[in-house]
Amino acid sequence: MRVTLLTCRMPRSRLRNALLAAAMYSILFCAVSYYKTVSTNNHDEKAKLLNRLESEANEWAEKEHSLQDKIRGLQQKLKHRDEKAKLLNRLESEANEWAEKEHSLQGKIKALKKEVSMIGIKRNKTLALGMHGMDDNLQMPSAICFYGLTRNLRLTLQNIERHIFQVLERGEIDVDVFMHAVFAGGGLTNHHSNEISVSLDPYDPIMLRPCVYEVEIQSLVRTREWKKFKNARMEMGGKVEDPYDDNFTSVKNYLVAMASLKRVGDLVSHYAHTYKVPIYA
Repeated sequence: MRVTLLTCRMPRSRLRNALLAAAMYSILFCAVSYYKTVSTNNHDEKAKLLNRLESEANEWAEKEHSLQDKIRGLQQKLKHRDEKAKLLNRLESEANEWAEKEHSLQGKIKALKKEVSMIGIKRNKTLALGMHGMDDNLQMPSAICFYGLTRNLRLTLQNIERHIFQVLERGEIDVDVFMHAVFAGGGLTNHHSNEISVSLDPYDPIMLRPCVYEVEIQSLVRTREWKKFKNARMEMGGKVEDPYDDNFTSVKNYLVAMASLKRVGDLVSHYAHTYKVPIYA
């Protein structure tokens, strides 16, 4: 068999150009492939970075929401604390105001004690004798005790004089007046007697011309006696009930009355050797 190899002769310049073109195409192909690979890798990295940033943003959004809730809770607590502080300041101011009023009233009471005592001694001189020794030739006197709220003696004093003092004077019975009064500084309110914020005169007690007397602020006596009553009931294991269904107002008034009665009894007991019969009114 005969093989014939056909060759064609190409000029060297054309061959060089062909080789250069092939090399350029090869380089360009490699560059395009590398760019595609790098672009793909960059895209994946950017996608991962984006997902990570979104996750962190969501996490910080949750933290911010939680922090906002805590801030709102703290603001609410601060608001309540400010309200309590305002209430405390108002109550302290009212307490100081009532303390000043009580101090002023006690000062006036002390200033009038000598005058009132002298009025009582002029009535029958029995208290002065009782303090310095009884005369065997004199009849042993009796004590009349008033306690609680005086309300309005300007309207009732005439009847008291007519039905008590004048009757005793006609029977030649010497008497001295003892008194423990409670004063409602803010006015008297009693729904059972239809009394609403009735203004009372703090100087009513001297109209009875007592030989010995005390005046206390009703609100202070009520607070003191109510606390003692509740503690006593709790120690005995009993329940504090409200039989009148008026938020314990009637019970507290009763406690004040009993405390006033006991106190005027204590005042009389100091001169117990002086009196034959104590009369309570």
